[in-house]
Amino acid sequence: MVTKALALIRLGFAAALAISGSVALGQTLASLESPSSGSFQESGVSLIRGWVCQASKVEISIDNGPLLATAYGTERLDTQTACGDTNNGFGLTINWGNIGEGAHTLRAFADGVEFANADFVIATLGGSFLTQLIGNYTLKDFPTTGTSPTVTWSEPHQNFVLTRHIAIPAVDNPPSSPRALLESPTQGSSESGVGLIRGWACEASQVVVSIDDGTRLPTAYGTERTDTAATCGDTNNGFGLTFNWNEIGDGVHNLRAFADGVEFANVSFAVATFGSKFLTGLSSKQTLAEFPSTGKTTTVSWSEPHQNFIIAKTTATEPKVGILSAITDRLNRFAVTNVGTESADILGVAATKDDAGEATQLSGLAWTDSSQGIQADVALAANALPATYRDSSGVEAQFSNFTATTTTVSFFDRSGNPQGQPVTVPINMGFLQSLQNVANRIASNAKTASLESGFKQLGTSQTSSDADPRQAQAANSALRFTPNALLINAQWYGGLTTGEILCAVNTAAAKVGILSQIAAKGCQSTLIQAVLNRATATRQTQADTFTDVVDPAAQQSLQFSADVAESPCAANATSTDCLIPVATIVKAREETGTPIAPDLPPVQYAGTSEFCYAVTAGFGIKGTCSRCVTGAAAATLGKNGIFTFIRPWFKSDYKFDASGNCTSSALTSWSIATSCTCDAPASDGSFVLSYNLTDNLENVLAVMSGRGSYSDSSLTTFVSARYERLTSGNSPVLYIYNLSEKITLQR
Repeated sequence: MVTKALALIRLGFAAALAISGSVALGQTLASLESPSSGSFQESGVSLIRGWVCQASKVEISIDNGPLLATAYGTERLDTQTACGDTNNGFGLTINWGNIGEGAHTLRAFADGVEFANADFVIATLGGSFLTQLIGNYTLKDFPTTGTSPTVTWSEPHQNFVLTRHIAIPAVDNPPSSPRALLESPTQGSSESGVGLIRGWACEASQVVVSIDDGTRLPTAYGTERTDTAATCGDTNNGFGLTFNWNEIGDGVHNLRAFADGVEFANVSFAVATFGSKFLTGLSSKQTLAEFPSTGKTTTVSWSEPHQNFIIAKTTATEPKVGILSAITDRLNRFAVTNVGTESADILGVAATKDDAGEATQLSGLAWTDSSQGIQADVALAANALPATYRDSSGVEAQFSNFTATTTTVSFFDRSGNPQGQPVTVPINMGFLQSLQNVANRIASNAKTASLESGFKQLGTSQTSSDADPRQAQAANSALRFTPNALLINAQWYGGLTTGEILCAVNTAAAKVGILSQIAAKGCQSTLIQAVLNRATATRQTQADTFTDVVDPAAQQSLQFSADVAESPCAANATSTDCLIPVATIVKAREETGTPIAPDLPPVQYAGTSEFCYAVTAGFGIKGTCSRCVTGAAAATLGKNGIFTFIRPWFKSDYKFDASGNCTSSALTSWSIATSCTCDAPASDGSFVLSYNLTDNLENVLAVMSGRGSYSDSSLTTFVSARYERLTSGNSPVLYIYNLSEKITLQR
């Protein structure tokens, strides 16, 4: 057994571990759980996490960058069956904003052996960590029609969270330390979904947290935090713990953090849920107006793995010229498409595919205008350079004699007879060579993969030629994102090559005297020109080619969408017939309706509650026991015009002797974690507050009620109740109760 340091990454839904998602690593099982194909959209601050049964270290690499050490060896009770023990978790806190928007690849290694490779997309608001943003929005029809949840921008998460806008009282005398910090949750913050408890501590062997004074939960401690070097003198000080807030339910909660048993943080925060521990099978995409700044919009999308709405796109960053999506349907010859965001243009790269619908060899390029149903196709030669051109008007051309700056174009009629003389025209060979390099890498990778997997044995499995294509791609039907850097660059360089060929054909046709309206239209189309302009502006040399990482121009220019898993077209169908249904699916995903206007922020008050009681004995000298006690209280005035009060529970204790004298009297204010929440409709500076007074068996004893007033700066209310209680037994005794509560709050 390899010794492993650290302890628990707690998943509120950990019992739902799917061993089918794991892979064999030699004799060891391992799984990368986030990011994954099911959570390809990432934004904000998150945790890279998973588990490995046996290793001395687990590392990750993003976009083939340096290996980053994770906190490995954390407790994962759900891996007992797979691993035979439980200290198998790993985690690394990551701010996706530092990686940058666009498509990325993450590889995970156990003792240097790769066990996972995930392609995913990051969306940002244009910065790595934005501060002083405010945003409250009421979404539409989620999780059911007619339901309108509220989401609020959370700076620690760099994302939106579900909120109920309830008041959160302050913690009395919270601890603090110059060498340890809890960054999330924070005092007064809102939490929802699957979140991340995180922070840093300079010196500790273990960092643990306790929620609502419950069991202390060890975190993944010791991850890289370069920003702590000045304070701590080193950098391996981060801690993080994934937690499903749905597990503890709606309301105000408390979290305490300890480094080697010494408390360094104590915060109260609010949790909001949809009433379920884990929602499945839902989707929603909604656009928020005036965020992150005036005149900008941000689209948020429901993420099932995160159980939250996360950032999907924004107009605050550079506009995208197209939407890229892989086409994994084996009955569609196109492997990837680029759908114009502001035009009817569609670009496609055709390829032969394997059983999973992934490209194994590029075969052609296409451009189509979906508004007019016209198209142009470019067939690629065995060396992946353009061989022939055909468009829907009947123009056909062949290419030869490629140089660094020119190509020769020869035209033919539909019978194969030459039209005019071959002409030499300018072309950017650098774009064509980039496509050629990527195409060769795709073919080489496919060949290597085929050799590694060996040949299928007849009689034990179906070959790709006789397998049922619908059955073979059944696993593709779930929403996922598979394009790696090679496929993305294939589309990007394919689009550039398509543009060069269309413009070359248009120039050559003019020299020969042939009418070529489609080539002319394609050459000047919105998408083609945008792609060419973006590439020209960022390209350093003619021979720039990216294979292992996404071309920076493509990263900046494209929006990335989930795979299109089902969109078949016949083998002899036109490119228009194959690509338009795909584009329709892709664009439909982007429809969000009218942007939602921001809500007015809730008005929050905080202060104290003074509760008093007086109990008079109805016998003897009729003495009275009385006490007053003060506790923290708060209130929020929501957009619905209703005050929500948070106030402590109070517990009284008193005794009388046989003569009716008060012999002892006590009144205790319970912690805010067991607070009472009550609502009061407000109007024109006043409101009526009432709530039930109950005994320890939840029997209603009386109704506390009274009026209150509020202004822009303060709030006061006084409620009271009087009731009598006759004890049971042979000698019943009467007690008379007078109770009052005065709440004084400041904004």
